[in-house]
Amino acid sequence: MAVSSWIGEIEKVLMEDNNFYHMVETQLVPDDDFLANLLVTSL
Repeated sequence: MAVSSWIGEIEKVLMEDNNFYHMVETQLVPDDDFLANLLVTSL
């Protein structure tokens, strides 16, 4: 019982991590373009 609930907790954390990384990735794509443009215009 304890082991199965422990596995459930790990799966829950992993799912949250996946959602977090996906959220970060989708937010970073436009930011990278913005930073690249900023770099080019400042040169």
